[in-house]
Amino acid sequence: MKELLYLKDEQLKHLIEKLFISYRETFSDSKKILNKYHIGLAHQKTIHLISMYEGISISELMRKLKVSKQSLNRVLKDLIKLEMVFF
Repeated sequence: MKELLYLKDEQLKHLIEKLFISYRETFSDSKKILNKYHIGLAHQKTIHLISMYEGISISELMRKLKVSKQSLNRVLKDLIKLEMVFF
């Protein structure tokens, strides 16, 4: 990790470009699926946290997502309607 402190400008540009490309490729499939169901990134983040933390409470979800109860409620209603989560 220490070697990253001494990268030249050109090396940094290449590193940033590789990070961008890998991010784009990693999330391109999930964006297609989100679009198919007409849901967004907030829904994806919520599904991810619910799948990672079995039995997570609403207050924990709100804290981890840094959203209001009203925002989380809207997202959860959408996911329940699509039968993606069950409570």
